[in-house]
Amino acid sequence: MKAGVSTACLFPQSMEQALHLLGRQGIRLCECFFNTPRELKPEAVTRLKAAAGSYGMEIGSVHGFHSEMETFFFFTDYPGRLEDGLEQYRRYYEVAARLGAKYLIFHGDFAMNRSFAEEKAFDNIRCLWEEGRRFGVELLHENVARCKGGRPDYLARLHRAFPELGFVLDCKQALRAGYTASDFVDALGSSIRHIHLSDSSAARQQDCLPPGKGDWDMEGFFRRLLAAGADCSVVVELYSNSFEQEEELAQACEFTQRMLERVKNYYGNSPKISHKP
Repeated sequence: MKAGVSTACLFPQSMEQALHLLGRQGIRLCECFFNTPRELKPEAVTRLKAAAGSYGMEIGSVHGFHSEMETFFFFTDYPGRLEDGLEQYRRYYEVAARLGAKYLIFHGDFAMNRSFAEEKAFDNIRCLWEEGRRFGVELLHENVARCKGGRPDYLARLHRAFPELGFVLDCKQALRAGYTASDFVDALGSSIRHIHLSDSSAARQQDCLPPGKGDWDMEGFFRRLLAAGADCSVVVELYSNSFEQEEELAQACEFTQRMLERVKNYYGNSPKISHKP
């Protein structure tokens, strides 16, 4: 397990600017959040790859701005939309492969969409996942509060229907949907491949804080996660109003890496637990 930071923390700075800032702070694992089509152009991707290389930085995952259009492309019966959606996402897979990223993040169907059959939705997700395999990139489904995947029972059904699919666990989104991160560990277990990490404080009613700045038992959560058999990459992902100084991102990453080392040492003597798919 390795800790990193998402460029999304620095929005609305451009992704390329954000990557340079993180690199100068010594961060060596990054998730790149693409925010506009020009960032997907070949020359922009070449600059991004060169920048990451200059810092010895690994780009482990990619997140695209098409997240808000995933219901439009993949979860309606309108003819041709699935094929067009696959074409749009093919570019993300190409870019991810060029950057050496292992994962592409997917939000899935909006919770308000009640007209599309769940079985067909799962089939379409499989189509998108299989497209990624052609590029050596794995699609991961995230839990997002405004989407159907914000509920652990929905993701558990998806997991049963499609066991090969991996998941992103976003800690703040779990809270915003009325659950805990551990609820998703119980539902998904070792199929969790990636973490969007943030701290929280029940006492202060804050659900998105830099790791180490809240009162959540984060270390206990990671012990549970590893005991469930998950081996994840971990990126700090915060909203820009969740911290004051950019240096806090490097501090949060360092805090997280130290905590992961402690957890791995603990895990050597900890029994595994089962999850409930």
